[in-house]
Amino acid sequence: MDTVVSGRGYKACLLVLIERYSRKEIIIKLKDKTSRSVINALTKLKNKFKPTFSKRFKTITVGNGSEFMNAKGIEELGVYNVYYAHSYSSYERGSNKNANRFIRCFISKDFDISKIRYAKIKEIENFINNYPRAMFNDKTSNEIYATELLKIGKL
Repeated sequence: MDTVVSGRGYKACLLVLIERYSRKEIIIKLKDKTSRSVINALTKLKNKFKPTFSKRFKTITVGNGSEFMNAKGIEELGVYNVYYAHSYSSYERGSNKNANRFIRCFISKDFDISKIRYAKIKEIENFINNYPRAMFNDKTSNEIYATELLKIGKL
């Protein structure tokens, strides 16, 4: 889990979650970069995936930003463990960094994220999740994710 921030002077940001196996992304707009906003977003996700949330989000690895300092609050939602990457070790979250770079193709660093509509965020998320990937023999993250969920009977 990581955040993509607006330009200087703007508070809004995007919360980006990447599923490790399929690289499926979930992008959520936050009004600000606080731990309260992160917990609120994860609570909405929990409500969306009610019976399967704890199976889908067993662990979450985050950076050391202040928005992720409420590990206890995240775990209370049903996430078994929250892991923190080492400082200055972005390679420990390579999938996140690559995803953020992909998002930056659509949203420049100086743009105010609060002005982005929900539909545009979903459009970006769908584009990324339906992008053919060489690592999956040109299958998409959505295809890999759906196949894995069917295998274990979660859909």
